[in-house]
This record gives sequence, C-alpha cells and structure tokens, in this order.
Amino acid sequence: MDIVVFKLGQRSFGLELAHVREVLRLGRVTPLPLTPPTLLGAMHVRGHVLPVVDLAQLLGEGASRPTMGSTCLRVQLELHHLLFHVGRVEEVVDVDTDELPPRAAGASLVGRVQPTARGPLPLLD
Repeated sequence: MDIVVFKLGQRSFGLELAHVREVLRLGRVTPLPLTPPTLLGAMHVRGHVLPVVDLAQLLGEGASRPTMGSTCLRVQLELHHLLFHVGRVEEVVDVDTDELPPRAAGASLVGRVQPTARGPLPLLD
C-alpha cells in the first residue's frame, strides 16, 4: 500500500495514497460563519467548492498559519471531497500491508502508527 507522508508542524503523518486525488496550492479561502476553528473555510477548485480543513489543529498539533500557495491535499473520503491544509508533502512510501499494525480500537483519526526508519509514522484512517 502506498502512503503519502506529509508534515504538520514538526511531525510527519501518513495517509493512504488511494484517498489523495491531488496535491495543490492553497488559493483564496472564503471564511464560513459559525464553523469550528478547524474549518478554515471553502475554496473553489475546478468547478467545485470544497471545505478546507486545518488538519494540524484537528489532530491537536496547534493551529496552522495558512497562506496563499501553501500546500493542500485534495482527498476523497467515501463520497466526500475536501482539502487538508498540510505543511508540506515529503514523499510517497510503499508499506507492506502484512507489516501494518492493527487499527487501534476506538481510534478516530489516527488509527495506527507505522514504524519507519525515521521513527513512528501516525497513519490517518
């Protein structure tokens, strides 16, 4: 299984490549009223209005400081498309599915942690 590795602050996280539709630059984000701070707003991408999520804040890594041109992952989770604001994309790694640890019971966003040469890599579910 291929994993996209990206930075949020000083930590690296991973997400299965099958969920990532593209890596793009943050454009103009329109703030949305009465939304949680983890939702930065909405952005127009090729005819679609997509929510922009501050993934760092959602994962408890502190609020990010999005700027025009910073990096986003356009992801598809089931039928929903959204943008995850990330620090930067580092690489794509191939992980043997036999080596993946089991999902943590009751986990919400980080379901497993994959050991790597650079240290533990939290994987988003």
